[in-house]
Amino acid sequence: MTDHDVPSVSAGDAAGEAAMKVCAEMLAERFAPLAAALAANEGQIITELVECQGVPVDLGGYYLPDPALAEAAMRPSVTFNDILDGFRSGG
Repeated sequence: MTDHDVPSVSAGDAAGEAAMKVCAEMLAERFAPLAAALAANEGQIITELVECQGVPVDLGGYYLPDPALAEAAMRPSVTFNDILDGFRSGG
């Protein structure tokens, strides 16, 4: 979905309401697979997020952290990352 695919919306008139309905349907269609994947893997994602708690993390520096180390520390759930990356790539 691009900005060009989203209908123009003017609140208060029938055309605006119809456009909002179409927009909501487009969003629901786009995000439904993401919501389903997250719901199906909720337990595993929570487990991965809980397991990383309380463990010291090396960021490669306090004021100037290493981007790769910081990304690994900030994205500790492999399951969540795979789902999100698949969504970003259009899957």
